[in-house]
Amino acid sequence: MTVKHTLHTYGCLHFALIPITPTPTSSASTTTPDNNESPKDKDSNKTLTTFDALWHNPTNVHITTTQFCGKSKCKLLNPRKLRARARHSIDNLDSYLSDAVERYTELGIDYHNIPFHARASMSEEEMCRLAHQQFGIETRDWEDDGFFEKWIELQRRVKRVRGELEDLDEDLIQLVNSCRGLVGEIEGIMQELDSGTKFLEYLWLELWGGFDGVGMEKGKVVDRVERWIFEKWRGRIGGLKDRFYVGDEEEQQ
Repeated sequence: MTVKHTLHTYGCLHFALIPITPTPTSSASTTTPDNNESPKDKDSNKTLTTFDALWHNPTNVHITTTQFCGKSKCKLLNPRKLRARARHSIDNLDSYLSDAVERYTELGIDYHNIPFHARASMSEEEMCRLAHQQFGIETRDWEDDGFFEKWIELQRRVKRVRGELEDLDEDLIQLVNSCRGLVGEIEGIMQELDSGTKFLEYLWLELWGGFDGVGMEKGKVVDRVERWIFEKWRGRIGGLKDRFYVGDEEEQQ
């Protein structure tokens, strides 16, 4: 079971993740925070964390403040260093969207590599509801699909921050922090999609022995019905990767 977290964000652009559901081993993340700062938030006794941790920990509560986290280095933070932190943050946000679109596409392919008759037999599994909805039932283009609403909003906010970075002020800092809140929400949905797809694969192996069945050949969809369903999904996400994927410099050259 995924443990959700409360996200605490600060005016210095540090942040902390606090588990909502206590477990015997749960505590705030002990990784070194972004921008190579020391991990301890002395004022709140929370542990600052990295953007990488936000990628893997869903959040459904976001508490933000304009105050700095209380670290001595943050008390002396000048505007140039704060802008550098903001730039680093939005670069990471772009990277998250790139990663999300790749994960989504790979999960869709995994879903369609499970034979249709096996997927249909598991259509009532609640844990797989979102996977069935996204990859098998939904017919709207991705731009009209509420699943991607937060993706679009996150990208819009990141573009605004990037365009106004030289005039960084308190409002823009809070906009960066609001983006982190969106990442936590998106990640929760992505993990639900991931879990549902993997559970379908697990059930397929358990109930059907992983038998490819009619229409599957070396992982390729060849049956007419399955091909139609696959092409319908692939068609509705046309342009998704172009919209959100940001390659590295070598890929862009």
